[in-house]
Amino acid sequence: MNMMYLSSEIYEEIIKQAEEGYPNEICGIISTKSGKVGDVLYKMKNISDHPRDGFFMDPAEQLKIIKQMRNNGETMCCIYHSHPDVGAYISKTDDEMAYYRDVFYLVISVKGGKVDYSKAFYYENDEPKEVKLKLVKAPKTGK
Repeated sequence: MNMMYLSSEIYEEIIKQAEEGYPNEICGIISTKSGKVGDVLYKMKNISDHPRDGFFMDPAEQLKIIKQMRNNGETMCCIYHSHPDVGAYISKTDDEMAYYRDVFYLVISVKGGKVDYSKAFYYENDEPKEVKLKLVKAPKTGK
């Protein structure tokens, strides 16, 4: 995998979520109905004890969303989160918590409350590799 396709409308919603959630990390799941473009957004609550320095999705909420995706004929394609006041990279903790090795990971750098930039990653041979993020016009669905 060398490119992640994401709905530009979904990306804009994530940017808004990241800026509104600052100075804490925000997180969520992106799924696809088409199998090609991330076009369904599920914003998740960060229940980490230290939300400024990490994220942890509520397992019950995550299970509910996974069941909803399955019922809607969607496939999980990306897990995203923000990094307040640092760069967009896969940290050691991010790597340890990356249980899904067959989805993209989108990391958004938020500095001073404004999104600075983002990077997408995909695991190859159990190592996160940066991939291109391509924003495309797609119908917005999801919650």
